[in-house]
Amino acid sequence: MAITYIQTPQLWTPINNDMIYYVQTNSAITSVFLEIYIQSSLIGRVKLVVNEDGFAYCDVKQFLLSFIKNDQMFFEFDVFWKPLNDLSYYVNYQIKCVETIGGTSYNDTVRYAFNGQVSFTDFVQFNQTQFTTTNTTTKFLTSSPRVLSTDFERTNFLSYIDGVSPATKILLKLYESNALIPTGVYEFDIPDLSALAGIIAISRESFGADFVYWEDVSEAWETVDSTWETVGGYLINPFVTACEITLLDADDIAVSETFKFTFDDYCSKYAKTNVYWQNSLGGFDSYTFNMVKRKRYDIERKSIQNYPYNFTPTGYSQHVNNMFNLSNQNYFTNYTEGVVLNSDLLNDAEHEWFWELIKAHSLYVEEKINGVTYYIPATIKSTTYEPKIQRVDGLQNVQIELQYSYDNIKLTK
Repeated sequence: MAITYIQTPQLWTPINNDMIYYVQTNSAITSVFLEIYIQSSLIGRVKLVVNEDGFAYCDVKQFLLSFIKNDQMFFEFDVFWKPLNDLSYYVNYQIKCVETIGGTSYNDTVRYAFNGQVSFTDFVQFNQTQFTTTNTTTKFLTSSPRVLSTDFERTNFLSYIDGVSPATKILLKLYESNALIPTGVYEFDIPDLSALAGIIAISRESFGADFVYWEDVSEAWETVDSTWETVGGYLINPFVTACEITLLDADDIAVSETFKFTFDDYCSKYAKTNVYWQNSLGGFDSYTFNMVKRKRYDIERKSIQNYPYNFTPTGYSQHVNNMFNLSNQNYFTNYTEGVVLNSDLLNDAEHEWFWELIKAHSLYVEEKINGVTYYIPATIKSTTYEPKIQRVDGLQNVQIELQYSYDNIKLTK
């Protein structure tokens, strides 16, 4: 008697897609149980329904979903690299099939499910090597254009999954004044090589002491008779127009694509609003809306009918001391706050990318309240989205309505 694994999930699989184990037993009399282990602990045992040919299947994602945090956002903007951890961004699991007669256990290898979802049709061609670090074609966990416009007032995130060639370093290249070759090349060691996934934050704060903005440097520094290297740290000056990020392995070989950010001051007469969201691959994206911004409020009311007459021995009246009696009275109100944001003109790739924003589960709006920056959870009110095509529709922007995820309830006795 034996059990054969006909088909299993890939080593890394998005947890919101099919995670089907398809097995076959050559015994006509034994029952087959499928056991699910997480970090070597048994968390579920299922008796499989075996057909007359000995085949059975089970989708195990339902047992794993509770071990993933779907609302996880990383707003530690002063941390250049952070691990994406087990039982948080991903979960490691192992499947064992057991026969009741003989008690033989057939163990599958340890596999991983990460916090992502690929569309049903695209999942047919899903290949984990697209997103696990192996070579220069491996992608970061985002569907954004690979050259993305930003500024240093917005934090940009790049998330990744390690594979057979784990990343040990982050290569950063800076370009000044639209130079074609980098004017600064730096390598940063990844501090925790046991982490199987990581997130990089590209921001003024995350660069920390290693990078100093020209406008933050005292005029006295200009008289220092020394090079910047001997003074300590590196210099990002106002002429930096782009940077590139690449992951390297222990042999300094690239194990990821090169992602490029171009810096723009977003010259606009309107206030900028940064929006952050978790995309369908479990990575984190951000965008700056720099056109017209409007506040919007929705209100819900519930009322009760009162009898508007006051009866006395001398008659009845609709008022007392010239104040009319209540008739319809509100006993419940609830209002929600939100904003309507407008993007700049977008190209075709950016329109496609915005679908990730529209369908995002976890989304935050950056707002300043009394001079302090806060990140407010919000939801998208749009229920449909049609990406524009420049050749057909011309250059167009996108307008979205966001509703803050809080109720403001007032009850009247």
